[in-house]
Amino acid sequence: MIGTSISTASPGSSTATVAAYASSVLGRVRSWAEGQSSPLMPPDQVDWSDQPCRYKIYQGVERLPLCSDFGGQSVSLDRLLDPDTTDFRSRDPRTIYQELSALLLLANGVVSRRLSPNWNPQSSSLCDHMGALLARPTASGGGLYPYELYLATGRAASDEPLLPGLYHYDNAHHALAQLHAGDESSRVVEALSERAAAEPADYWLLISIQFWKNLFKYHNFGYHVVTQDAGAVVESILLAAKMLGVESHVSLWFDDEQLNALLGLKTRVESVLAVVALRRTSRATPGGPAPQCSRLDAPLVRLASYQRSKRVFTLPLVETVHLATVIHAGQTPDGDGLLGVRCDPLDTNEPTFPLPPASFASAGRFPDIVQDRHSSFGRLSGAPPISLRSLAALLRWGAGVHATASDVSVGGECPFTRLMLFAHHVQDLPRGIYGYDSARHALGAIPSQVTPRELQQYYILQNYNLEQAAAVLVLVGNVNAMLKAFGGRGYRILNAQVGQLVQRLYVGAAALGLACGALLGIDNLSLNALLRLESSQQTSLLIVLIGHERASGTWDCRLV
Repeated sequence: MIGTSISTASPGSSTATVAAYASSVLGRVRSWAEGQSSPLMPPDQVDWSDQPCRYKIYQGVERLPLCSDFGGQSVSLDRLLDPDTTDFRSRDPRTIYQELSALLLLANGVVSRRLSPNWNPQSSSLCDHMGALLARPTASGGGLYPYELYLATGRAASDEPLLPGLYHYDNAHHALAQLHAGDESSRVVEALSERAAAEPADYWLLISIQFWKNLFKYHNFGYHVVTQDAGAVVESILLAAKMLGVESHVSLWFDDEQLNALLGLKTRVESVLAVVALRRTSRATPGGPAPQCSRLDAPLVRLASYQRSKRVFTLPLVETVHLATVIHAGQTPDGDGLLGVRCDPLDTNEPTFPLPPASFASAGRFPDIVQDRHSSFGRLSGAPPISLRSLAALLRWGAGVHATASDVSVGGECPFTRLMLFAHHVQDLPRGIYGYDSARHALGAIPSQVTPRELQQYYILQNYNLEQAAAVLVLVGNVNAMLKAFGGRGYRILNAQVGQLVQRLYVGAAALGLACGALLGIDNLSLNALLRLESSQQTSLLIVLIGHERASGTWDCRLV
């Protein structure tokens, strides 16, 4: 059925492989409810006693300690979160070392230690001091944090303690582990697409996913989760860079095998999913054609890292799907092939509700906001309702993800997703289903009726009460169009934007003093019917609950 299943290309093609996986992902809850088996669901109970370490630690390497001082940076969050702000600059001059210290900490550092009883199944362990959560600024499915950050630097200034080379961000020690000495920036640039290679940069952050850190729990479903996790940490990097006055550009179209070989990663075990080029406006290296480098036929880095798990199993389905998304760099798709990727609001003759202007004027400093970010498991409260102004600010802020500077942009934008919502407890907004029109900053009513209690039945877990959410935001995308335009890689590109949007919603909610929680265990096919998406190629991908939060016994010790 159009809008509820993913069409495939020719049998045996990489696109068909990814399309079949995407179709299984979107239909997994329906299959489970009907008693059917699914290749995505784990056959056995999760072996938590043999779970991997949450941190990747290289052995026998030199480490450069990073600082935890934001340098008194005091940025107006209203200005930082304003989607129309495109020329933000930091007032405080910084060295690259200071910039990286703050940027890495605000993206993937350990920022607090929390004891937080909630409605998650493992909540009892979180009430014990040994089970305290070491929280990070970026959201992650299941709190597993499978992403790793690597740094590639070129020529160094005379006042910089950081020499050219390849580094890994060791967030367990808040330090840079040196993996390779020497300028390998030309290899990074050569592996990028032509569009990304033309962007000037001072250094690059390479975001990888260590698959086992997620798959031990989510099994074959984990690939869907980790590709969204990669997008979430990309968004954290972009926001932190904007706060520091550092320009950024995202690359999602690159030679996977070359970047993995550069870092000594085995593509089936850990793989680069995104690259962020960062440049200081006063000293950026001009972009252009990269110097010709010989292809790496063997890993450049050969270093061992600690593995806690004694039994690491492989998942052929995940490996097959991931390899179907792997490409060689070059010219990104362009022209008429991209016309269908825009995820615009559907036409409706129902009433339109203009929204008030977006504002974060009462929010605090950005470092404090990202440390406040958390998932509100089971603590959402429908009373009091949230204001329409808060909802408007969050929607407009979320839609700002389309302005990401990226090598897969279409006409300067990345219009791969959009927002819809179920309004339950919002002042001055009748209960109902709406689509957000970011161009007009307005809500369009959807002629469909469902009560919050009926909506709850489409969620398979017990850790959230959807009836208590002020609004249930639905992230919508067009999987078919992305696969048609970008091949198997389109699935990763779409999920990356979903992850970016989720992180923006978490940060925006924290800035507004609202609670937030992202959910994947939803019956997407039933949700599509409620949202009247069945006649389109669009589909629901993930939902985010927002609202006020009940008081709880959470203990939060800030570490920075």
